Amino acid sequence: MAEKKIRRWAWEKTLEKKWFLFAVILVGSLPGVLVIRIIRNLSWPLRLGVGTPLRILTNILGLGAVFVFLRVAKGEEAKIGQIMTPFSREWFGKALLIVLVYLAVVAILNHTTGFLTDWGTEIIKGSGYVEALNAQTGISWEIRTSYMKGNAIKSLGTGLRSLLGYCVAIVWFPVDYFLFLSPKKNGRQVIREGISLGFHSFWSIFKFRFWVMLPGGIMIFLGISILFLLRETWIVGLVGIPLFYLFNLFLAYVMVAEAGFALTLTGGTIKTAAKKKRK
Repeated sequence: MAEKKIRRWAWEKTLEKKWFLFAVILVGSLPGVLVIRIIRNLSWPLRLGVGTPLRILTNILGLGAVFVFLRVAKGEEAKIGQIMTPFSREWFGKALLIVLVYLAVVAILNHTTGFLTDWGTEIIKGSGYVEALNAQTGISWEIRTSYMKGNAIKSLGTGLRSLLGYCVAIVWFPVDYFLFLSPKKNGRQVIREGISLGFHSFWSIFKFRFWVMLPGGIMIFLGISILFLLRETWIVGLVGIPLFYLFNLFLAYVMVAEAGFALTLTGGTIKTAAKKKRK
C-alpha cells in the first residue's frame, strides 16, 4: 500500500476507534509521564536504584501499546488488556532485552553529546555575563565573546543530541514492531534484523514520519500561539479542552499510521474494510 493511502487509512481507522485508541494511549503513556516526574525529584543513587527499573518497566509497557496498534492495523480483535502482553512469559525476555539495548544506546548518545552541553554551560558561567548583566555595569567585548562561545558550544551539543537521537529512532523504528511480527525469532535476531531493516529503509521511514508528523507540528504551533495570545484563564481552559482532544486524536493517528507502515515495511498487509458493492 502506498504511503499516502496508509495515511488516509490511518485517519479513517483513528476516527472509527478513537475512544479505544485514546484509552490505549492513556494506559501506555501515563505511567511513563509519572515516572519521569518522580525521577526528576530523586537523588542520583535513587535514580539508578529506583528510577532505572521503573523506566524499564514503562518502556516495556510502551511495547504493549505497539502490540495493540499492530492488531488494529491487521484488523484483529484488540482489547485494552493486551497492552500487558510483553509481560507474559512468551514475550518478556525478548521485550526486556530490546528495552535494555535501546536505553543503553540512548544513554551512550546522551553521554557523548552531553560533554559539549556541560562544557558550554561552564564557559557561560565562567564568562561573568549574567553577573555583569545583573549589575548593569556594562558588558565588555571579552565577556560577550566568551558568553557567545559557550552558548554556541552548548547549542551544538543540544543540536547533535536531537539530530542523532532522531536518527537512532528512525533506525530503531522497525525493531519494536518486528518483535511481535516475528514471534519465532529470539531477542538478538529481532534487534539485528530490525536495525538492518531500519538502515536499509532509513529514507522511507524518514519521509513517512515527516509527512505523518507535519500536520501535528502545525497544529501544536498554532495551539500554543492561541493559548499564548489568549491569556485569560477561562478562555485558556475553554480553548484548551478541544486542543487537548485534537492532540490526542493526532497522537492516535500517528500510532495507527506507524503501525500500518511498519506492517507493510516488513511484508505484511493492512486490513482494510471491504467496499460495499453498489446495487
